[in-house]
Amino acid sequence: MDQSNCEYDSTEWWSNLVQCSMIDELTMDQTFKRILYVKLLVWIFGVLWTTALASDRDSCKCTIIDARKSCYCTGNFTTFPPIPMEEIERLYMSRGRLRGINGSSLSHFGTYLRELSVTHMPEFTFIDHRALEDLPMLKYMRISHTGMSRMPTLKGLGRAEPLNIICLEYNKIQDIQASGVRSVELLLGYNDIKIVKGWVFNGSEIHKLSLRGNQFLSHLSYHSFSGIKKLKELDLSDTSVSCLPPSGLRELEVLKMTNSAVLQTVSTIYDMERLQRAWRSLAAHCCAFQQSCITNTILDKEGRAETTVPLTVAFQQSTNSERSTFAKNRPISVGVLDDNSNGTTIGPPIDVCEYHVHMRGTSYPTVPPTSQWDVQQMCNCISERNPVDCWPKLDVLDNCEDLITSTWVKGSVWVVLLIALIGNVLVLIIVTLSRSEKTVARFLTGNLAFADLCMAVYLFLVATMDAISSKAYYNYAYLWQQGVGCKVAGFLTIFSCQLSFFTLSLLTVERWFSIKRALYSNLLDTKITTMIMTCGWFYSLLMATLPLLGVSSYSSASICLPMEIHDFPSLIYICVLLGSGGVAFLLMCFCYTQIYLSLRQETRHPKGGRSVARKIFILVATNFFCWSPIAFFALAAVTGHPLISITKSKALLLFIYPINSCANPYLYVIMTKQFKKDLIMLLARYGLCTHIAEQYRMNYSRPMSHETYQTTVNSTRSFVV
Repeated sequence: MDQSNCEYDSTEWWSNLVQCSMIDELTMDQTFKRILYVKLLVWIFGVLWTTALASDRDSCKCTIIDARKSCYCTGNFTTFPPIPMEEIERLYMSRGRLRGINGSSLSHFGTYLRELSVTHMPEFTFIDHRALEDLPMLKYMRISHTGMSRMPTLKGLGRAEPLNIICLEYNKIQDIQASGVRSVELLLGYNDIKIVKGWVFNGSEIHKLSLRGNQFLSHLSYHSFSGIKKLKELDLSDTSVSCLPPSGLRELEVLKMTNSAVLQTVSTIYDMERLQRAWRSLAAHCCAFQQSCITNTILDKEGRAETTVPLTVAFQQSTNSERSTFAKNRPISVGVLDDNSNGTTIGPPIDVCEYHVHMRGTSYPTVPPTSQWDVQQMCNCISERNPVDCWPKLDVLDNCEDLITSTWVKGSVWVVLLIALIGNVLVLIIVTLSRSEKTVARFLTGNLAFADLCMAVYLFLVATMDAISSKAYYNYAYLWQQGVGCKVAGFLTIFSCQLSFFTLSLLTVERWFSIKRALYSNLLDTKITTMIMTCGWFYSLLMATLPLLGVSSYSSASICLPMEIHDFPSLIYICVLLGSGGVAFLLMCFCYTQIYLSLRQETRHPKGGRSVARKIFILVATNFFCWSPIAFFALAAVTGHPLISITKSKALLLFIYPINSCANPYLYVIMTKQFKKDLIMLLARYGLCTHIAEQYRMNYSRPMSHETYQTTVNSTRSFVV
């Protein structure tokens, strides 16, 4: 038994030993595999790292394209990469970490390099002034999307022959130093340039100069472009330049100034006598280049005229050919004319742009000058030339006229707005501060006065802009029509017009109920009237807001009225505007006719006073006179058959359109006895007119006889408000 047990134990021990050995081998195999995997990963990483280092050392790939040797260098190189090919003609470096080009980095390219490009390197900040001296064959150079803040020295380039293109766009250049540059195109767009100093391009030969996209560029010195030879094209689009000086632009043929909102002052076409094509922000800006009479007006900072040409009467009365000969023999310069008018100048040259000079191409009336101080405007028609081909083209709404063309319209606008302003402010003061009973009629007249006051503010904005831009509106057209001022003015006039129509209609209905349907007059109490007027305010605000959202436009015309019909919603909008006035007018005609027919004969023709018929006729005729001409000509224009020009349309709108707002406060409130009483009572509260106020109190506190009561009733019925 013991032996069997021993045998059993031996067998079990052996099997256990074999199992343990197998487990140890499996464990050893897994450990070995893990070590092998780690070594394999380390080897792969090493290979990749070695490849990356090799790629970094050898990041330039060279090839031959069009029989020219070209190299393209990309990668994370921090030093100038070695070029594996000799006699390179094209070198392109991109997306590296190169900080700059030292003086000797390009010296081994010698006379072969024709194209050099450095792009998309944020750490690239400089080019040594000696680096470009030994590249006589270079024709194309592009440095863009880098961190370079200072313009490299380009004076050594193009000695034998001008370069084709020097492109320095999309960098961070702030200072320009471009004297002695010789290139067909010099592109400095989309940098951080804020100012162009005088004579920075002196001695340069540049055919096309672009400063486009420098949004912070706001100042050009009078001599910014002085010294440039053969300048044919200038691009100042998308900048903040407010004045374009004339110096250096005599040979200019193409001028681009789109999206330049603040550019107001442009050199005369006499200063750019070879100009052929121009691109401006607005069609009205092209007016500066449409004048056949070339003028030269220079004003100093105090508004006094300055010139060195002896402005004698004989010269003013001479022919164009004689003036042209005179101008050629004696060119105009900038300086101060002495009191003897002998052509001599005193003082240093004037920086025209710094003094906000408007050198315009318009013809001003010639005034025989007696001294330099009493001349306000001069016109010297020196020569004649063909108009410049300018875009965008002028159309019906954009022309070369002033905002308000006619002198009598200018005067009438100021008269109307002052009368409307005084009348409506006076009505609002009385309605707001008076202690009389707050009736529906008083509430409605207050709303009407506010609406008409908005029209007066509109006229004030337009008249003020006309006074500022007189004889040179095209210089202000972009700022006015595309800016906030025109949108505010247009919003006010449409809101005023629609709210006025709505209030007049409701006021007419209220009177109709009070006289024709006296038993139902309490249907329109203050609460219901307020709710209806709230709807009227919402409707008026909606109609005034739609042009701001793209339905027609306030910017299409200089007087800021929505005259543009470019789609079907705009057509519907214009028709609704015209139709609202028609509905209000027809409603007034119906209600006032009913009121007149309902009155007795003695009420229609009271003794010693005006007839009700005359008062009703004045109200209806005033509305008809203001609305019908505008509606007639507007509908004719909507149907595609305009009957009058845009000039006459503006005169019609500015003179007749606001008459209603001027007349309403006087016809409905100020000319009534109740207004006189309320005004006297209000003044008495501040110690004025107390004696007259006491008489009013005595008359109204005295018991009324039958005759007095009947007179009061008749007066109330004849009160057409």
